[in-house]
Amino acid sequence: MKYLGAHVSASGGVENAPVNANNIRARAFALFTKNQRQWFSSPLSKINIQKFREIAKNLIINLSRYYPMTAT
Repeated sequence: MKYLGAHVSASGGVENAPVNANNIRARAFALFTKNQRQWFSSPLSKINIQKFREIAKNLIINLSRYYPMTAT
């Protein structure tokens, strides 16, 4: 099966990326987890990761095709 997607914004939190992908009916998406314009950024929190997974699950987005997200 082929998937059509886009690079979506994670502005306001990484958990917003699945919502933004769903809004454009994407079947796949890519996102930056860090701001590429800065040398330093805070690591993803466990809360952000949990919200990301819950929202993706509620939107029926299969995360098995994505790289795992871990908190440091």
